[in-house]
Amino acid sequence: MHDGSLDCCGTCWFNSSNTDQKEIKDGQISVACTIRNFLIHNGFTLFCANHPSYNSNMINVPIGPVFTNSGYGKTKERKFLFDSPDNETIRTALVKVLNEISVDYKFHKFSETLVNEELIKQLSLFKEKRAIEGLLKIIAINLDIITDFKVQNRAIMLIGLAIDALMYITDGEQLPNIEKFMSIGLENYTNTKDYSQKYDRLANIRYFTVNTLRYCNSNKATELLIKAQTDPNTNVRGLVLDILKERVKSN
Repeated sequence: MHDGSLDCCGTCWFNSSNTDQKEIKDGQISVACTIRNFLIHNGFTLFCANHPSYNSNMINVPIGPVFTNSGYGKTKERKFLFDSPDNETIRTALVKVLNEISVDYKFHKFSETLVNEELIKQLSLFKEKRAIEGLLKIIAINLDIITDFKVQNRAIMLIGLAIDALMYITDGEQLPNIEKFMSIGLENYTNTKDYSQKYDRLANIRYFTVNTLRYCNSNKATELLIKAQTDPNTNVRGLVLDILKERVKSN
């Protein structure tokens, strides 16, 4: 069932029925995704990040998974259908796209943040070490130059995903480069009485950073977790406790 959104295969420029790549078999038009090589039986029930709603640069390499949905008007209930294909050509192209992401993150095209997020997730899933250089550039984005509230939130998400990918791809070896994010946003709070969780917009980055310590069993990671128990954000503290409990059980 179509969920009412416009970002579906039915309106995508990689749907062969919307291009000059139509094929006629047994008198019927055969419809396929021209970059993922699967047949499209109902294009209005399938979704991915390569859709022009997010991908205005027309990146023609599969980025992220394909999703389906469970009902009209239920975009939040989309379900994973299948992942991006994996081969050297795709990996090389994804790394190239990552390296071309601007670190002057004023986001002229807000919608493109989603395709960048899916790109990072995919390279992380591949554990692609060639992505490390580009991910290090992403975590160096200067959030202070982004004045738009919504855009900054997307940039925060992108940095968080890059931190996660760096730690996952390297099995925690990037800890020296992400440690600084354990306290980001807390510089101006001299005591917990001054703290407001409502306005702590950088807590998501600390949350991502704490979560990546799952990938690292070093003493340094444990020390950081213990220190993070004093984080004023309840969500971050809750995650810290969960991870510490997991470590106790595994030892």
